[in-house]
Amino acid sequence: ETFNLDEYVGLKASHQQSYHTYMNKVLFEQYPHFAKNHIHIPDGLSENLEAEAERYNNLLDERGPIDIQILGIGENGHIGFNEPGTDFNSETHVVNLTESTIKANSRYFDNEADVPRQAVSMGLASILKAKRIILLAFGPKKKEAISKLLN
Repeated sequence: ETFNLDEYVGLKASHQQSYHTYMNKVLFEQYPHFAKNHIHIPDGLSENLEAEAERYNNLLDERGPIDIQILGIGENGHIGFNEPGTDFNSETHVVNLTESTIKANSRYFDNEADVPRQAVSMGLASILKAKRIILLAFGPKKKEAISKLLN
């Protein structure tokens, strides 16, 4: 089974910049043996986002722990959409994206105004339940965040 870290609020699963579309392109279309009912991504279109976060937490508790959690780190050290200072006890929750995250993610959209302002993201406690965590950092802009993490 797969459990996605997060999803933007307000984007259809078919939207080019949704994490549903991204995961389909980079993983599920490449390895079509994944059963649809074993692919889990938060629903950013839910009418009740808090209930969706709770549903996702319950699913993680029922099916977990995650064997391998693969994460990227942002330029400012954010993991998923959990900004520095996020409570380590946080589970899946609705996140208001910071201006720096919106600006950084605008490169994936036609313009900054198109970037969603919220996301549903696994929290740090949810992430830390994984058996193994792989943290990826690409590019020189991540150097400072990694340095702070290690020191």
